[in-house]
Amino acid sequence: MIRPYYTSFRGLAIDLRVGVHHGIYCVGCCWGLMLILVAVGENPKFTAAVIAGLLTGASIATYTVWDKYAVSMAHVSPILLDLLGNPVQAFLLTPLVWRQRTEIPKYWATNKPELFGVTILNPISYILVLIAMTRAPVSQIAPTREISTLVGALVGGRLLAEQHLRRRLAAASIIVIGVIAVAHG
Repeated sequence: MIRPYYTSFRGLAIDLRVGVHHGIYCVGCCWGLMLILVAVGENPKFTAAVIAGLLTGASIATYTVWDKYAVSMAHVSPILLDLLGNPVQAFLLTPLVWRQRTEIPKYWATNKPELFGVTILNPISYILVLIAMTRAPVSQIAPTREISTLVGALVGGRLLAEQHLRRRLAAASIIVIGVIAVAHG
């Protein structure tokens, strides 16, 4: 159930706490993981790729279970969860961005449509997944949300002319097979 309004200060305080924890986790785990993945890079070593894959899977599983708890058990509104997490993420990431502040106007000028697209579509897709988590088991939602990896591989290969499209599509198709297995299992 999504709270349409707050009947007490206690309900708002719980939502604020969950939202702040969500924002801290997103920065601490997800961004930390991205730094590790950048460090691993295109390293051809199989072990590094497996470690990066396991870390990615663990991160996704952890924040998915946390999100399910927040919207299903703590009854935090999916919109509010997203809105409360974003300022915390912005606050924690400001020192990293501050060092590159002179590059921001140039990046903004050359990527304005893409930035608007990501700014609008990313929160909408995330909120829709959170809403779905209020109505369905996490075992169905989690694999399905990873279909975006396949879309990202296609867009990256076709629109952005990224290299290794076949390899990326092969890896992304494993996710699709997993989603089908979960749906029929």
